[in-house]
Amino acid sequence: MSTDTDIVVLNRKKGSIKGQLTKLHTFISQKENKSETVITTHLEILSRTSTKFEKLRTEFYRTVPDDDFEEVESSLSEIEDDIFQLEVSLKSLLHELRLNTSDSNSSDAKSIDKTVSIKLPELPLPVFNGKIEEWNSFKQQFLNLINDNPNLTENQKCYYLRSCLRNEAKSIETSEDNYQSLLKALEERFENKRIIVDTHIKNIINHEKIVHESTKDLRKLLDNIHKNLRALKVLKYDRNDLSNVLLINIILQKLDRETRKQFELSLVDNEVPDFNEFLEFLERRYQILNAIGRNVPFKSKHSDAHEQMNKTKSLFVKSSNFSKSCILCNEDSHSLHKCEQFLHFSPQKRYETVRENHLCLNCLGFHKVAQCKSKHSCFHCKARHHSLLHRPQLHIVNNDSSPSLNASSTPADATPDTSSLSNV
Repeated sequence: MSTDTDIVVLNRKKGSIKGQLTKLHTFISQKENKSETVITTHLEILSRTSTKFEKLRTEFYRTVPDDDFEEVESSLSEIEDDIFQLEVSLKSLLHELRLNTSDSNSSDAKSIDKTVSIKLPELPLPVFNGKIEEWNSFKQQFLNLINDNPNLTENQKCYYLRSCLRNEAKSIETSEDNYQSLLKALEERFENKRIIVDTHIKNIINHEKIVHESTKDLRKLLDNIHKNLRALKVLKYDRNDLSNVLLINIILQKLDRETRKQFELSLVDNEVPDFNEFLEFLERRYQILNAIGRNVPFKSKHSDAHEQMNKTKSLFVKSSNFSKSCILCNEDSHSLHKCEQFLHFSPQKRYETVRENHLCLNCLGFHKVAQCKSKHSCFHCKARHHSLLHRPQLHIVNNDSSPSLNASSTPADATPDTSSLSNV
């Protein structure tokens, strides 16, 4: 539960971060010449400030009450935008400084076409590979770094724009394009707000379901949710009560069974869960799994059965060594000997099913007959096999041998009455 003292401390930290950002703005606005070392140092300061801000955001999410969350989120978003703009401005200054330095070091720069003399800067330019949801971010960075640079000609801008394109975006350009025509072609192709919004929504809806508990998969799901929701907010699509309910149900379908179970156990009433609290639960769940190093790989039914046999005895009913979950229908509510599907099999089919799944012929547990501690035996013939596997012609010699058949006995698929066999 948050206290007023906690909120005061967090607000002071936020004020300190805003003060650091103000100093960076002052540095950028100063007119005197700036060296590459000084600009790089301020970029490092901004990087450390950004790290502090991310930690502060997490503390706010854990502390502020629900009634104040929207106001706090709006304030934090402004700081995040401010950090982004400062990073772009500092990198632009650095890029411009390096270009000017390159020109001044060339003895015959004035007599050579600028397009020939310009070299690619050491500062990497943004790359666009044709993913429509990344277009707005790419365009904003490119315009700040290249388009708004007064020292570059149109030919130079076109050269840089072409160098930033990859894959599908690259296929749009032609040899006849100049800077303005290529930029316009990209805008017409990728600046489609409806498709961008649809893409962000589908990125959440179509995210792959988590099959087993996994820190990696849960982190991937959470990052996908946060990234696309932030992008939608930038496009002025804020969440509301209805969208929150829909999102909770969509995301629940993506979670593994144990995580869904833990979430249901965390609910204390029948009210509709709060979406932000739901995300906080998933973040805590990730931290717990990460702390204990839980990353369960996919396993087949057979490997699951062997692991259960080797690592734990809790999967057996102690009185009869039956498996707690059914190997046929995977239901936890009954064991194999109570499964309707198994009971409808012929004795021969039941026998084959038990052998194929490496179960005990006597108690249907996950071990060999020689290791079986059950005192029960066949209700019909008192032999060392389960009553549901009884066939008049079946004689078990040992655990590794095949059954011997008497040609004069009754057919192998004759199904005995199973009404009195539930206790064996």
